[in-house]
Amino acid sequence: MLLTYAGINSFFLVLSLTVQDGLGMNALEAGLIYLPFAAAFFAASFLGGRLSAKGKNVLLTGAVLGGCGYACTIAVVLLLGDGLTGWWLAPPLILVGAGNGLFVPPLLNAVLSRIPHAEAGMASGVLSTGQQVGGALGVAVLGAVYYGALGGSYGYAFVLAVAVNLVLAVVISLLLPSLSKRA
Repeated sequence: MLLTYAGINSFFLVLSLTVQDGLGMNALEAGLIYLPFAAAFFAASFLGGRLSAKGKNVLLTGAVLGGCGYACTIAVVLLLGDGLTGWWLAPPLILVGAGNGLFVPPLLNAVLSRIPHAEAGMASGVLSTGQQVGGALGVAVLGAVYYGALGGSYGYAFVLAVAVNLVLAVVISLLLPSLSKRA
C-alpha cells in the first residue's frame, strides 16, 4: 500500500506541474487532462471487482497495465519533445487509469480480507495511515527528483519522475506473489 500510494500521489504532482508550468495550461485545462484517467479508473474499478470475484488475478494485471501506461507516457514525451501538448498524454493516461482502477480497489480488499473481524478497525486505521505516509513520501521523493532535474527542461524532469513511477510499478508487480502466498 505504501508503494502504491507513493506512486499515485507523486504521479499526480508531476503531471500537474508539467502540464501547468511546463506546457502553460491553466487550471481548468490541466484538470481536464485528468478526465481520461478518471474515466478509465472508474470503468476498470467496476470490471476489476467483477473479475476478482471470479478468481481472476486482477492485481497483477492492473499493476502491469499501469506500468505500461507509465512506459507509454515516457515514450510520448520523448517522441514529441517540444511538440508535446497535454492532449497527447490522454492515451497513456487511459492506461494508467485503467491499471490503477484494476489494481487499487482489489488491493484494498485483498489486504483487509486477511484480517480477523475483531481487528478490522485497527487494520483499517493502519491501512489508511500507510496510504497517507506512502503518498507523502512519494510526493517528497518524486518532488525532489522532479525539481532536481528541472534545470534541463520540464519534459526531462517529467520523464525522469515517471521513470521512478515505472520502477515502483515493477517493484509492486514483483511483490504481489508474496501477498498471494500469505492468503
